[in-house]
Amino acid sequence: MENVVPAENQPRVVRVKSLWLVALYGLVFLGLLGYWQREFFRDQLRAVVLGNLELASERFGSNLPDSVDRVDIAEIVGPDAGTNTISAKIDGHLNDYRISTHRVLSGQAAAAFANSWRAMRFGWGLSALCHQPAFLLTFKSGDKTYLQTTVCLECQNFYAPSLFGSVLIGFDKRDAAGVKLMKQFKTLFPDSGKWAAIEVKERPDDADRKLPPQK
Repeated sequence: MENVVPAENQPRVVRVKSLWLVALYGLVFLGLLGYWQREFFRDQLRAVVLGNLELASERFGSNLPDSVDRVDIAEIVGPDAGTNTISAKIDGHLNDYRISTHRVLSGQAAAAFANSWRAMRFGWGLSALCHQPAFLLTFKSGDKTYLQTTVCLECQNFYAPSLFGSVLIGFDKRDAAGVKLMKQFKTLFPDSGKWAAIEVKERPDDADRKLPPQK
């Protein structure tokens, strides 16, 4: 027996088919437009991605709030070393880090460390592609946490929140400001085995470069 669509349902069937055709033509049009303007859209996407990184670099790097009055720094070690564990939400995930040494800076010492952090040069192009966390770093003011992150001194990067999730932000550890901060890390953790693989040395072309004024 032949299936017959009731007369009252025929207009609805026609409307559905028309909507599908409109959607199909729309997708084809957008596809052709995207291909024709692919360089434009690629540049727009690149601008959004790089802009997101730049905003995160400014917010958690050079524009870290002046009100920071406490800095917690813990040296991260392998899973078979260390005696304590700290849980922290880094790169969007809650992780447990084994630590060996924990330092707490407050008052002027915290302000000096935060000033050295702000003075560094930050940028997406300064970061390596890897991230091997060496230190767990937390900037605070009272009960407010401005940034909790892991820092990789070899790869010159740290994780920072952004509009599109956690991103790796690079920094220059070999200009004058970067070397100063590396020396502060080394002073706080003089017995760390990490210094054997990390060169704390200023580039020759930066030897005469003056540090920006401290806030």
